[in-house]
Amino acid sequence: MGGGSTASASSSTASQGGGGANAGGGGGGCANDQKLCGSVCVSVDDPAYGCDAAGCAPCEAPHTQAACAQGACAIAACDAPFDDCNGQYADGCEANLSSDSGNCGSCGVACASGACTASACTFCGDGKVDPGEQCDKGDLVPGDGCSPTCHVENPDDCPGTAIPLGPGMFVISGDTTGANDTMQDTGGAGVCVGSYPGGDYIYAVTPSVGGTLIATLTASFIDHFLRARVACPAGQVLDCDYSGSSSTSDVISFAVTAGQTYYVVVDSYTSKAGSFSLQLQL
Repeated sequence: MGGGSTASASSSTASQGGGGANAGGGGGGCANDQKLCGSVCVSVDDPAYGCDAAGCAPCEAPHTQAACAQGACAIAACDAPFDDCNGQYADGCEANLSSDSGNCGSCGVACASGACTASACTFCGDGKVDPGEQCDKGDLVPGDGCSPTCHVENPDDCPGTAIPLGPGMFVISGDTTGANDTMQDTGGAGVCVGSYPGGDYIYAVTPSVGGTLIATLTASFIDHFLRARVACPAGQVLDCDYSGSSSTSDVISFAVTAGQTYYVVVDSYTSKAGSFSLQLQL
């Protein structure tokens, strides 16, 4: 009855020997396709005990299900949503396909915008409100209520809606119905004198080049006026134009410096409000 027995399963208890050191394949009373790990005979290629005859350390790599291949630890499968995109066992299944912008949904799929959400490339301007976005109108145009970074714009208060302005013409459409009265003092520039208690919209215009900025306001309501300031809500008024009771357009112009922000204000008198078009020409 003495002697070691041959294990038919992947592991068995050795009949002889016993220390913590392994004796290699067939050593320590184990069968030729086994090794001694502790006091237990285990398969030489059991990834729970390593994949060679000389060691017992388990195969462990991040986010993997281990296997043995040609006497070495290998990756049998990856834990979802991970994948082994670089083919290196040491770092396991290193790519999170649900959020890796270089491997989005599958290995090698890179997101041009650098954003990967739920295994799909997402970007501001795709018309879908993705995680991290407040809005998305399908464009990257400022002044339409949704900024080029997909955050809700607020022209109804300082610092206003940011408008990066390059050479040429840019047109903003809006509606001051229900707007707050952030800027009452006209500053006395141009034809404007005194205080005008009415709703206003503020646009923080930053030109990319110096020159002269011409702003034209056309509104659906009377008693509208247009002005430009160097700060919000107070500060020097650069120019102002007031339509009075007529429906004519307001036009202002002022010198600008590249990179400096100017506050162009669409304003009204008392309860006058409605839709408007603001044209900026640089």
